[in-house]
Amino acid sequence: MILKLLFLILMLLSLIGLGRAMSMMRYQNKMKLISLGIKSTLNTLSVAVVAFYGDMALHGQDPMNSLRVLFVIANPIVLTILFKPRGRDRWLMPVSISGALAGTSALAYELLSRAGYVPEWSALDGWFPDATQNVGRISTVYVIFVGSVLAVLLRHKISWRWPSLPYVNRSTRWEFYYLLNGFTRCVLLLLMVLWGDHQSANFYRLIAATVILSFVIDSIVLLVYGTNREVFFQSEHGLPLRATWNPDVELLVHLLKDPRNFSNSRYSLNEVGQTLGWSSDRISKVVRRDLGMTFKQVLNHFRIAHVAHLELTHPELTKLERLQRSGFASYASYHLARKPVPGN
Repeated sequence: MILKLLFLILMLLSLIGLGRAMSMMRYQNKMKLISLGIKSTLNTLSVAVVAFYGDMALHGQDPMNSLRVLFVIANPIVLTILFKPRGRDRWLMPVSISGALAGTSALAYELLSRAGYVPEWSALDGWFPDATQNVGRISTVYVIFVGSVLAVLLRHKISWRWPSLPYVNRSTRWEFYYLLNGFTRCVLLLLMVLWGDHQSANFYRLIAATVILSFVIDSIVLLVYGTNREVFFQSEHGLPLRATWNPDVELLVHLLKDPRNFSNSRYSLNEVGQTLGWSSDRISKVVRRDLGMTFKQVLNHFRIAHVAHLELTHPELTKLERLQRSGFASYASYHLARKPVPGN
């Protein structure tokens, strides 16, 4: 009864979260939002199978067990789409897809062997518990695989800057909480599998309760953090917020992001001030307080991104033409803008 109540709460949270995600789609990368929706759905359906079918979902009839396994197999791919930093760890998606394909192949072979269509192969007989109710070997390996993917994704969410303490940007804090919860879930499940009493009547109930509670936390994180404007600000503009989101920084960034503005190599604080009716001091304060940057650094951020965009969309242009269309007056100004700034 308690498990079913938790599931109903989870389903409600997931529906609210999906509604909010869809309402934000006009601001955000659609693939990432679709992945967010898939992740919420996977959480909900996985828990539905466990909550409403209990032990049968974990070690009972093969068709029901297969449904649960397919959700687990899809997890690394969805996680990679959602949380992999752009341009980093390019190997992670191929590895996630390869792992999912291997897991799906092992599942298909095990189902066919149980139906008598192919000979049994002990190396692949491991998604489902055996006759003594011991957890399958492949499922244990896959928990380690998912945990490893989570660990790779998690390390990018933490900034290690000596001598300061580890820091997580406000805009990516929800991703850190979400990944940390998933990693904790994998560790707990692995500990239960390795040292738990598989023949105990409460063993699979404890696993089910752990999974459901963890997915409830996932959905709360997605709802509270994953669909607010502060989070989407970074994904939309590529700029992490250093303070709480506010309309001033949104208005300013949208203005600086306009190609008609940043493509002008002489675009200045005074022109921004005239457009917004702000003083130069107010503009500098908003940029420094909310983004931890200078006005020029923010402007060059969008110029550099535009150069990269032109390289893909207009390869016929010379490099100098791409720089000039993006607001750089010369090669020197472009290379100076790309130099890392100490302390930022």
